[in-house]
Amino acid sequence: MNSNNSEDLEVEPRVSEKLASRGTMEYSVRYLRCLLRMLGVWPLVAGGNPSQLDKLIGTIMRPVALFYSTLVLLPMFAEVAAQRAPREELISLVAPLAYQAFNVMKHFFLLLRIDIIKTSLKHMEIDWENIDNDKDRGIMVKSIQEANKLAIIITISMYVGGTLHNFILPALADSYVNEFNETIRVLCFPGGDFFLDVQANVVFEIVFVTYWMSDMFVVTVSMALFTLALILLRHSCGQIQILISNLGNLVDPDQDIIVIMENSIGPIVRHHARLLTFSMHIEKILKEVCAMEVICDTLILCFLGYVCIMDISNYDLTTIFTYVMLLVTIAFNLYLYCQIGEVLKEEYQNVGAAAYMIDWYKLPTKASLDLIMIMNMSAQPRQLTAGGMMELSRTSYVSIMKTSFAYLNMLRTMA
Repeated sequence: MNSNNSEDLEVEPRVSEKLASRGTMEYSVRYLRCLLRMLGVWPLVAGGNPSQLDKLIGTIMRPVALFYSTLVLLPMFAEVAAQRAPREELISLVAPLAYQAFNVMKHFFLLLRIDIIKTSLKHMEIDWENIDNDKDRGIMVKSIQEANKLAIIITISMYVGGTLHNFILPALADSYVNEFNETIRVLCFPGGDFFLDVQANVVFEIVFVTYWMSDMFVVTVSMALFTLALILLRHSCGQIQILISNLGNLVDPDQDIIVIMENSIGPIVRHHARLLTFSMHIEKILKEVCAMEVICDTLILCFLGYVCIMDISNYDLTTIFTYVMLLVTIAFNLYLYCQIGEVLKEEYQNVGAAAYMIDWYKLPTKASLDLIMIMNMSAQPRQLTAGGMMELSRTSYVSIMKTSFAYLNMLRTMA
């Protein structure tokens, strides 16, 4: 008996140490920090005083990331404007052109929202510091772990899909001889020959790697914003679960007479007010990004689906696999943005439901009025919108997919 008690006492400190190591702000943003550092943005949003080395790296990486993100736009626009290729090939250019262009716009929106992102991360840091027990810390750690795991899966899928499309497939593609009896090697993006002799030996290798690096920076922008959205959502969900737990502790349903301290409801009301402020920050950060995501993914699913259908007739299994992987990843990425909006709305509504489901009528009058205020505020759902034009939810995801496939059918008919 004593040995079992001693083992339990040894396990509890180990669990507490594990929660203490994972239940920190540093743990929750570790993957986001890596992505934002690649874009040179992290020193601008990090709390405290970044080191001189971080500031120097950020100063160098910001213009480099912008340069590589916009590098392929001019050659692709030139290729489309010149209309040298057949119509089917020009149609196949729309998906990568839209992806590059809209992600460049998302990059600029990311830089425009630096201040509000920094405020939100500071808000998260204060929330972590206010946690004073292992139960609440465990809730937050579990919530953040779900966000990090999902972000890793989607990020790896996007990097692998981008590398397959922009590096592996062009490298495996056979060269061909044009009408001038010149051997042409394939690049992932056309139009470079308007500005350089891209078929020259050294120039081709430089342009080939440069195009791939450009796509990797574009993917980094997309995944940094997606990871940021996931972390903000899961942090908000964890805080809501803690708030609901605190609401449940206000009243013991087994007691007929409730004695409540006057200041016990105050922290709950302040916590709810902080959550409402945090939800407004999420909307401000993501509304333009979500608008770009909806428009971009609708176009990409349409035109990439068309290219995939055309390649099926050619029995090019490697190309078909790559396009299907990109289609599934982009569709799932769009679904997750819509799911973020759905969960955000449901979780904030759950606060009002939890406040109502306790025996609030047993509380003193002043405390009951405070809970009624929480119920009224929760009755107005917090929504994530695409530029304020449409609410992101599972219903809107179905509508977006229907629209994309309708455009695909129209494109097949016209082509």
